[in-house]
Amino acid sequence: MCLLITGTSVAIRKQLLETAGLIEDVYLSNSDGLGVMFSNGNELVTTKLLPKDAKEARAMINSLPDDDRELAVHWRMKTHGHIDLDNCHPYQVNETTWLMHNGILHTGNAADASKSDSWHFIKDYLVGVPDDVLHKLGFIEMLGDFIKNNRFAIMSADGRLSVVNKDQGISCDGVWYSNTYAWEPSMLLPGYGKNRYKSYGGYKSYGGYKGYGGGHLGANAWAFGLEDERDDEYQLYGSAGAGAGSAKESAKVFEQESEQDEAEEVWAFVIEQADQALYQFDTTSLGDLIEEFPEETFRYILDTYDVTAYVRFDPADWDTAHVLATKAWLDGDLTTLMRINEHVVAESLIQCCEWEETPFSKQSDAETPADKPTLSLVQ
Repeated sequence: MCLLITGTSVAIRKQLLETAGLIEDVYLSNSDGLGVMFSNGNELVTTKLLPKDAKEARAMINSLPDDDRELAVHWRMKTHGHIDLDNCHPYQVNETTWLMHNGILHTGNAADASKSDSWHFIKDYLVGVPDDVLHKLGFIEMLGDFIKNNRFAIMSADGRLSVVNKDQGISCDGVWYSNTYAWEPSMLLPGYGKNRYKSYGGYKSYGGYKGYGGGHLGANAWAFGLEDERDDEYQLYGSAGAGAGSAKESAKVFEQESEQDEAEEVWAFVIEQADQALYQFDTTSLGDLIEEFPEETFRYILDTYDVTAYVRFDPADWDTAHVLATKAWLDGDLTTLMRINEHVVAESLIQCCEWEETPFSKQSDAETPADKPTLSLVQ
């Protein structure tokens, strides 16, 4: 989770301090630590804070240099490791370079549960790597491919700042934000997050993809040719010249057919985007899809994939929300999944579970294979 912000110090100060409610909104979801890093020309200045409230966080932002030097800010929401200054970002990579991270790394923190996944990653992969290598485009791209749906900000004493997987974030007036789920982007970008799929508008009014007789065809039924079942329903209305009410009935059929076509477009979109997000381990895109089409996305994944616990998953390494979401995925518990934050359930599926495609069959809820991992909540 967390939120990483980069840009010039003056631009970051302006947006955070002058946008009403922005600091309070960011702090609400990321209150486990605040860190900044910038160069003074000779060395890298790093500051860490465990703010007691948004007022303390605002005071720290207000203390930043009011000039055009490059700067990075990190707001932490704990997923791994203790809540303390040691686990606040940035982390030191070598004598002159430090790093900030947003996301959940698949490499985990099994070696020392008190430390974050970011700390472990630097220790295992980056400690001692020279500055010139850390800022090379080829290395940045290779690192981005390896960490997948995660973002790094790497900064050196000479002021060089490199962002890994920058395309996964959004920018506003020269300030880059590493995600759209740990804060409310519409506070800076009016209209952001409004329904991007207006052409599908109405699909929810009839409860998703249903046959005209009221029977649910299943999340991916149309993809396997079952949509033709609707042709039988048309026969209930008779031919166009069957009587005085034929025009009215024909209009009714046309309206229902239009709704059916829109529903099929929604399912086509959900299937394509869900599959792509899973195969690319893209938690952000999956979370966005769940936010827009929650029931459709959950039903498609649960109907299409056999979800099991990741072999290295340990509930002790995760917060309660992620543990509950993981258990819901393993149990196929749609009700619980619908109640948890969409990005938490996306991260739980991709980071804590494994999935195998079973498109033509799905075990009933009553069947629990003996070799299927189960999850018990630790009190």
